[in-house]
Amino acid sequence: MLSHHKGGADRTGFREFSEALWASPQLRGACLDLQDSAGIDVNLVLLALFLAAHGRAADADVAARAGAASQDWTRPVTDNLRAARRAIKGQDDALYEKALSLELEAEAVLQDRLAAIAEGAPAAPADTGLAAANLAALIGAAVASDAARALLAAWRRFTEAGGPVGSGPARGL
Repeated sequence: MLSHHKGGADRTGFREFSEALWASPQLRGACLDLQDSAGIDVNLVLLALFLAAHGRAADADVAARAGAASQDWTRPVTDNLRAARRAIKGQDDALYEKALSLELEAEAVLQDRLAAIAEGAPAAPADTGLAAANLAALIGAAVASDAARALLAAWRRFTEAGGPVGSGPARGL
């Protein structure tokens, strides 16, 4: 998903985690459904799951900072690149691939910003509901949507199958 980015170092492992989740067709599909049905930034969803996997909470400070980072970057940059890529699809394959690459670069820039925010997330008690709590903190009322419920169900199946869930703190967390 984000392998094109050559930007700053991710000391937390957030990008690697995101790529592992993105490799799961069920999780990828659930993330995209949530993005398309509720306008949710997939990177906030990935951050919620990343924090939960590493026993960290998206407290009010993390949620506010992550929300601001997403708002400042996703709407004006990534969403416009995505719209351009979708408009190009089927018209010019080479230009489509360039547009896709730019969109992925933009996603990675935000991921680097969110990784820095993740470093300040407080530890949370082990709780099977941490993913849902983090998701609620980061995406608000959309957590009650069918798409969010499907995402959490896919997350549970993924973790039960041995997906990349940290047993302790991630690098730098």
